[in-house]
Amino acid sequence: MKARVEYDNYIDSLHITTGKNTVLGTVVIGNFICDVSSDGAIVGIEIDNASETLALAPGVLAQVQSAQLEVLTRNQMIMIKFVLLMEGKQIVCY
Repeated sequence: MKARVEYDNYIDSLHITTGKNTVLGTVVIGNFICDVSSDGAIVGIEIDNASETLALAPGVLAQVQSAQLEVLTRNQMIMIKFVLLMEGKQIVCY
């Protein structure tokens, strides 16, 4: 699913959102803050200390133009996959 991306270099925070649904609440797991809609879907994710958490330099994160966000569920487990897209390059994160 295509998603918007915002990176705040000052606080080193990356926010990925689909913008599809209204956020009802959030779930915090370490440096990850997941936005959850009223139907229980994850519609966005914020990553605090993004450069350290993702092992990517702030300069690289600042170049991200958009992203793809995919949430997989299996056997009571959730896997979040996002692909960071920038000119001529993509970075896959799980």
